[in-house]
Amino acid sequence: MLTIDLSRHCATVECGGTRREYALRNPLTTAYWSSRSFTFQNQAGKTVCATWKLWAGLEQFVELEMYEANQWVCVGQWSYVARPQSGTSQTSSVRCLCPSDYAVRVVGSPHGAFASAQATA
Repeated sequence: MLTIDLSRHCATVECGGTRREYALRNPLTTAYWSSRSFTFQNQAGKTVCATWKLWAGLEQFVELEMYEANQWVCVGQWSYVARPQSGTSQTSSVRCLCPSDYAVRVVGSPHGAFASAQATA
């Protein structure tokens, strides 16, 4: 389980009976995007970068990318809108954009908490 805690500015990775905590990198913010990220080694020793992003203060994304064969490969991606705008196709369901073996949850976000276990394809 990978937990991103935005209120505590940290992330926790729990796997195989071990629990490790990582500091989130300083926020990167543009006119439409805000993001926080951290990097960790998975059980196979591969580097994984986890990124939480917020688009226009509305839609949250979590992306997991693994470094394999000299390139970054998406190994999981989810999105969530806590307060969908009426008249749009937005829903409050967690959407899985790239199926993954990783379980992810976001807590401490002023834009809503969510977990990959709630995702629909």
